[in-house]
Amino acid sequence: LGHALSSSGLSITLTSLSSAMAFFIGSIVDIPGISSFCIYAAFCFLSNYVLQFVIFVPLMVIDDQRIRNKKNFCCPLCVSHDKKRSHQTQIKFFDPEKVVKNNGAQSSTKYRSDSVQLQLSPHMITSNSTQLNNGNETAPITGCSHRCNACNADCVLTTLLLPLFKHRVVRWLIMLCFCATLIASVLLIGELSTDDDPRRLVPDDSYVLEFINRLDAGFDGETIDTLQIVVLNVDFANATQRAQVAAMLNALESAEHAVSLVDDWIREYREWLWQQHLLDLDALPSSEFYAWLQVFTNASRWQSEIVFDSVLEPQFVKHTRFELSVQQDAVMSREYLRYLAWNEIVREYLPDDQVFAMFPEHCFAYLSSHILQLTVNNMVFAGAGVFGVLCLFLDVRVCVFIACVVAMIDAHLFGWMWLCGIALDTLSYSQCVMAVGLTVDYVIHISHAMVDVDVAGAGDGDPKLQRIALAISHMGTSVAKGAWTTLLGALALAFSQSQAFRTFLYMFVGIISIAVAHGMILTPAVLTEFSFIFSGVHANEREQQHGRNESEVDTTDG
Repeated sequence: LGHALSSSGLSITLTSLSSAMAFFIGSIVDIPGISSFCIYAAFCFLSNYVLQFVIFVPLMVIDDQRIRNKKNFCCPLCVSHDKKRSHQTQIKFFDPEKVVKNNGAQSSTKYRSDSVQLQLSPHMITSNSTQLNNGNETAPITGCSHRCNACNADCVLTTLLLPLFKHRVVRWLIMLCFCATLIASVLLIGELSTDDDPRRLVPDDSYVLEFINRLDAGFDGETIDTLQIVVLNVDFANATQRAQVAAMLNALESAEHAVSLVDDWIREYREWLWQQHLLDLDALPSSEFYAWLQVFTNASRWQSEIVFDSVLEPQFVKHTRFELSVQQDAVMSREYLRYLAWNEIVREYLPDDQVFAMFPEHCFAYLSSHILQLTVNNMVFAGAGVFGVLCLFLDVRVCVFIACVVAMIDAHLFGWMWLCGIALDTLSYSQCVMAVGLTVDYVIHISHAMVDVDVAGAGDGDPKLQRIALAISHMGTSVAKGAWTTLLGALALAFSQSQAFRTFLYMFVGIISIAVAHGMILTPAVLTEFSFIFSGVHANEREQQHGRNESEVDTTDG
């Protein structure tokens, strides 16, 4: 247990804190739903990290004591039995040049002291013993034999991945392929659709789909909506300001996408004064204007549409609104351009702080128009936060490398979205925010394993390949199992009747697949080719210590 914590405790700390930091930074977005989700996810990561060491580790200790005391799992207080001990052996890494052959037998003092405790079957013990003692030449043992039937996931991953990194040409081809897909993904960012289609949010058998499809077929998706023209802090008793508002309303009525006259209380108020009291609106002083206006609003439908600065002695209208029926574009990004056009018209007559025109769907239009910028900004800030956390524990060069790989993963995710036809809307935006927090785990685990592994006792051979083999053996299996179990948890969404949940699944598959590819293939290739990234003070100290150990062995041989 102590060995497990010493080898993986730092990686768990780095990934948990980095993920939590990425989600905390994602919570600063001005979208309440996504902000709440990010805060919830960040505290989930922190809680999981604390519970790992506060509950899970103590339970492991208690269970180990139960095993040592031969207690039954279900009824440890009542039932005890003899534990079937599995065969154990200690495999050591031999150095062929330092093996001393003495009448066909190998000296037990001339190999390096690094060893690994493995649970082996009797068949493996026999085969390995034969390999140790037969023949004139002895090959170094680096794990279980490929002939054995008990080959585990470590051997499978090492067998599949290690040949990719043996040749320098292959390593460079891997890096060039990832760079090519990175460039393609960056170029495809501008091709992503940013329209928020409501059809993605309802079940496949919903009647809403038929309604929207008929609108699209008959009217090209355009509908009629009510534009709200809100006017603030205007003295309507002033003839000049009243004339400016009237001119603004006339300009709106003559605009391209207007389909009706403005619902205007000034026009109705003028007619009401003349028909009911024979009063001319333009001839009224300010006090009488607002006194009669209060009478008019209290007796009409405009009571909730006109708010005065004071109920007793009003001097201006604090805020009011007019309504105009307009065409709404089916594509929200184009509707945002219309929103800008409407506000450009009204601001020709009144200052920016006194008037604006919009309807609720313009909020979605704004988001569709700016969501790409919001996504990129959020990813950049989240990456900066992750980089800051890494700098607290790792060398700066390793931190820069991990940050660059995470940035590549995020960029590749845009290419995945284009390939799967996924639009960048509020749903996929939330998963892009998640991507930084989720993908950093896979890169940190493999990078830390390669940087921290000690190849001093791994025998002769290429130290780079030995480093990759040990890193994959120590951490690669855990990363692969974590990715697979994460995907299994999301596969149930494949049977969902809503496109929103299926989109979530497609994005999740892309995030995990791209992260695993970068962590298991690109990261070892880059660190193997550019070892200066991690060859810091600690690595040099280990190499010097290893050199001193070899000198001592040579002196003993002499």
